[in-house]
Amino acid sequence: MIEEALALVDGVQDDPRATLAAAKSLLGNADLAPDVRATAYWAAGLASRQLNDLPRAERALTAGLDIAGAHGLLRRAAQIRSSFSLVRLYTGNTREALEEAERASADLDGADLARNRMQIGLIQQRLGDLHAALDHYEAALAGLRNEGDRLAEARLLTNRGVLHGYLGRLDDGVADLALALSIGRDLDQSLIVAACAHNLGFMEGRRGDVPAALTWFDQAEEAYDQLGRPPGMVEVLLANRAELLLSVGLFDEAAAAAAAALAGLERSDNVTDLSETRWLMAEVSLANGNPDEGLKHATTAVQEFTSQDRAGWQLMAEYTALRCRFASTPSQLTAPDVVQLGTRMKEIGLAGEGDHCLLLAGRLALQIGDMTLARSHLQSAARARSRGPAVGRAQAWLAEAMLREAEGNQRGALRAIDAGLGVIRDYRSTLGATDLRSYAAAHGLELARMATRLAIDSQSPWRVLRAVEDWRSVSRQVAAVRPPTDHDLEQLLAELRRVETELREAALNGEPTAGLGAQRTSLEKRIRSRERQLRGGAVTDERRSWTRKAVTTAVGSRTLLSFMTHADQIYRVAVEGGSATLTRTLGAAAARSELDSLLFSLNRLALGRGSPRSLAAAAATMEVKIASLRSNLLGGLDPGVGPVVVIPSGALHRVPWPALMPEVEVSVAPSLEAWDRASQNRPSVARSSAATLIAGPDLTAAPAEVAAIAESYRNPHVLTGMEATATSALSALDGAAVGHVAAHGVFRADNPSFSSLLMSDAPLTVYDLQLIRTPPGLMVLSSCDTGISKVIAGDELLGLSAALIDMGVGNLVAPIVPIADEVVPDLMADFHRYLTGGATPSRSLADVLAGRDALTDQERALRASFVCLGA
Repeated sequence: MIEEALALVDGVQDDPRATLAAAKSLLGNADLAPDVRATAYWAAGLASRQLNDLPRAERALTAGLDIAGAHGLLRRAAQIRSSFSLVRLYTGNTREALEEAERASADLDGADLARNRMQIGLIQQRLGDLHAALDHYEAALAGLRNEGDRLAEARLLTNRGVLHGYLGRLDDGVADLALALSIGRDLDQSLIVAACAHNLGFMEGRRGDVPAALTWFDQAEEAYDQLGRPPGMVEVLLANRAELLLSVGLFDEAAAAAAAALAGLERSDNVTDLSETRWLMAEVSLANGNPDEGLKHATTAVQEFTSQDRAGWQLMAEYTALRCRFASTPSQLTAPDVVQLGTRMKEIGLAGEGDHCLLLAGRLALQIGDMTLARSHLQSAARARSRGPAVGRAQAWLAEAMLREAEGNQRGALRAIDAGLGVIRDYRSTLGATDLRSYAAAHGLELARMATRLAIDSQSPWRVLRAVEDWRSVSRQVAAVRPPTDHDLEQLLAELRRVETELREAALNGEPTAGLGAQRTSLEKRIRSRERQLRGGAVTDERRSWTRKAVTTAVGSRTLLSFMTHADQIYRVAVEGGSATLTRTLGAAAARSELDSLLFSLNRLALGRGSPRSLAAAAATMEVKIASLRSNLLGGLDPGVGPVVVIPSGALHRVPWPALMPEVEVSVAPSLEAWDRASQNRPSVARSSAATLIAGPDLTAAPAEVAAIAESYRNPHVLTGMEATATSALSALDGAAVGHVAAHGVFRADNPSFSSLLMSDAPLTVYDLQLIRTPPGLMVLSSCDTGISKVIAGDELLGLSAALIDMGVGNLVAPIVPIADEVVPDLMADFHRYLTGGATPSRSLADVLAGRDALTDQERALRASFVCLGA
């Protein structure tokens, strides 16, 4: 029966639940020989450990160890003791774990000894003694290969691959994991394969290849699902995914994933992974702007790592705690203490974190005026400019820029800033997903803020404009060539549209919708994951720097108003007739307050909701706030009749600019580069232009609106009623010169890429619209608040309107507040008549808004709601 018991030990990786059940059954036999009983307990302990039931694992292994010891089974006792050492490790008893493993070595030889050496390496890895761990892995690997133990070899390579990652030897780590994956597949070891996919995701994340990391993580998640979601491993995957999302600035998603991992691990007995995830929560809190909360998590993690004798992880938690203190109370820190921590981190192989400590120390030295100390630390931090991941290189360029500024070399500082932003630009170009590109720009924010501060201090409007627009060129970088069509993504989008159709029908028929709602959520998750796996398309090598000559050439006779926010203050650069002025306007908080009040009033008036008294109050508030914003933002300007190009900042993206400049031709763009690119895509519209006109469902006036507009074109492609399906709309818009969609729009603040336009059968999301290969030069979205976008760090925009501009739409006309559809048809019919008469979209909008008599407050609100985005 010993063969049966040993077979259970060998089969733990395949199916730990089945192994545990079989071991229990075997132990029910009262006539077992001591070796068989000890081995059965060994199998039960291994299975329980695999299932993350550490108390049961400890009891089973202790029982097996006692039986083997009592009967003089030295080799069996050593084998069980080796396995027991890992249980002690995962319960936080790291020194005891190392002692148990070393004690087991005395009675082992051959493959058993090699496997035990591997265990010692893993324990030392968790203790933070990375180089000692590597030495044990090397010795163990030779023994395992000599004995032909390929399964243990795969486990070792998996662990060593992760170790290489912590040491910064990323190529070595990927090579180890790739070989382990190959062995796992050869041996049909599903858990090894899943673990390798998981760790390859971790490694690619460390290397900065986000699409590859997400692809591996998704494969690992699918594999874990097929294995019954093994406890502990799923939570660690969540934590690793959170760390990756944190690295690209997706802070909310990172927080949700880290919190889920922490909650799962708190229900287990695996204190080592729990402490690591607690440290991660500290990092997430710091990134989300909550350094005090982060300090609490980091302090707890330091205490836990200390009690576990895990010096390396203790240093990581101390590093996070230090950064939390620097963000909240930097006066409590001293440069020598920070340098000491950085030196200790470099000694154990954490070079990137050590370099960042030097940057922080340099800052502290600058704050107290110690230039000698600052120069030493910043020079050391800047040495990483040409090595390591992109974020670390950009950080090193920041250190170089700070040093040059401190030495009075502002030109040199600006060159360093430009080089750092170039690193971020190149990094973003590898990302195919819009949200990943957008949020990744946050890594360049500090460089951009430094450039803006230097420019504002110089009082030169041209320098300010160049600094801000050069940054926007990086943060809003758009691929010049789209990635190849992804058929899997197209199928997922088609499936989502089908589910949306069934969900809508079920809701209308009073049928249950919970199941379909769950399907929709699952599909949205898969679509988001799939898009994030895509690599970026080619990015143009031509990077325009917005010098005075470049600006005046591009803008020509137009008036340019570029707004920027610095230190919670809004500044304006106005370019008129080749001259530029820099004006400090109002505070960012005051602007948000004014805008919130204006948009609330506009919303109420545009929908015509409320009592006569409340509507009258809203109308009065609207006029007051428009006048106030006009005075604060446009004071001292006389734009005439335009044209005016407005580049907003922050909350100003929500301003109804035509309302502030009535009768003036106004176009609004997210950046000067975006405006310049859109102006090249703006069509010259005539009656003969190819126009696609679409009326969505549930808008009473939409068919009449489309019919009225159709009279301005000779041969329009009109989709109304049941013909206005999502698929038909995509096909009809592709290649059209003009696209006009009168349909309900939904802005998804939780995930702007799922913002949508409702067609007769399903919504058209941003993901769907990005499938259009040749978008219309002009798009008009005449309903709801389809003109709004989510503004994230660095003035990056996400949403329907931002996506259309990035796709190559030259002009987008849309409202920024919800409006009543019955008041729109006449206005839109007039707009298209002006347009086909030869006027530009922005001129057509200005003329139609100025030419209509505002007989009611609702009409005045309507006039204030539309903007022309793009050129």
